[in-house]
Amino acid sequence: ALVMAFALSLWMHISIEGLPYAVMIGAILALTYLFPMATTGQSSDTRLFPYVGGLAVFSAGLLVATQSPGNISVPYCDAVSWPLLAALTILSAGFGIGHFILKPERPATKIVMLAMVGIGGAAVFLLSSDSCALDPFGNLTPLVREYWHETISEGLPIHKQGAAIISLLLFVPILFAAWITAFYRRESDELRQKQWLVLTMLVLAATLLSFKVQRTAGVAELFALPGIATLTVLAVQRFGASASSLVRVLGTVGAILALSPMMAFVAGDALFAAPVKPAQNQAAKVKMRGCNMGDLNRLPTGTIFTTMAAGPEILYRTRHSVYVSGYHRNNKVMDRLIATMLGPVDKARHTLAAAKIDYVVFCPTHFEARSYLHEGKANFAASLLSAKHPAWLRPVTGFSNSDMRVYRFSPTQATK
Repeated sequence: ALVMAFALSLWMHISIEGLPYAVMIGAILALTYLFPMATTGQSSDTRLFPYVGGLAVFSAGLLVATQSPGNISVPYCDAVSWPLLAALTILSAGFGIGHFILKPERPATKIVMLAMVGIGGAAVFLLSSDSCALDPFGNLTPLVREYWHETISEGLPIHKQGAAIISLLLFVPILFAAWITAFYRRESDELRQKQWLVLTMLVLAATLLSFKVQRTAGVAELFALPGIATLTVLAVQRFGASASSLVRVLGTVGAILALSPMMAFVAGDALFAAPVKPAQNQAAKVKMRGCNMGDLNRLPTGTIFTTMAAGPEILYRTRHSVYVSGYHRNNKVMDRLIATMLGPVDKARHTLAAAKIDYVVFCPTHFEARSYLHEGKANFAASLLSAKHPAWLRPVTGFSNSDMRVYRFSPTQATK
């Protein structure tokens, strides 16, 4: 229980996306608290309290060890912060009092106790957090949601994915139908039955989460590995027992391929993906062609106004700073960048001047740039490709062999 608590506390400090898995483990431990099953050296009903208490203690320790004092008092909803610690403390204290002092014995009494403690912890978390407690992306502006969040497929739900990803997401629950049939019914040991059932609940819960956020599918598949491996072994043994060498070879290869998640990805793409037009395919290939951000090191160090997606590469490859990069805490500034790209040229001048921008860099082959160009020929993004660019943007020489447009911003220069 303590090992799980430390692992999940560390995960949540790396990424708050570990929180749903901490809840999953807690829910399963709550079930084993209500319906104990004896295990080697420890009864399952003793694990919930050290788990919840460990989450509170380890999370508090990691917060103090990794954050500045000023950050500890901020109620972040996309990271471990004091509202979550307060909720974990309430859960730990409430369960400890209920279990060790009240000592409920009947399942109904335990359920009431767990419900009261859970409601208390949830209330503390929600009341002490701001409006984005349930959805860190809930405060995104419409522009940021459309031009940034909705373009990152790994963060979108299943119905917004391509055929290959949908097939991969559906593979795990389909496999579990075979898993339960193959193992649960044939397992004679009651404890092992319950262990398989616990693992199945974990995988199904993680799979449901992957239907909401695609990038979490890897965790569901990681949880599913014991089942996939056992199914594969049984299938290989079954085909390996055949007297026919052809059945042994083809059956073994077929079983390994059929039970591989990657095969579901390939099959879904082959069978259900919409055909890609040559022009679209070519556009996908060019991506950042001709835009080597490392070339910007030729320029004196300054602040660059560019697309959000280009920001991390500029920060990594050069000495320059950027106006903003894609991160949901930068919601207001991302909205301003998108509005500037889509807006009139004169308004862009005021935005750049207020931000003390030194350079404007634009890579027209990048997908984000193309989305701005697609919206019209009169916006600021389009003017960066025009021969009649604003007079307060002076082209920087030395980039003639690149698709990248580089301008020095001169706010005092008269407009053409």
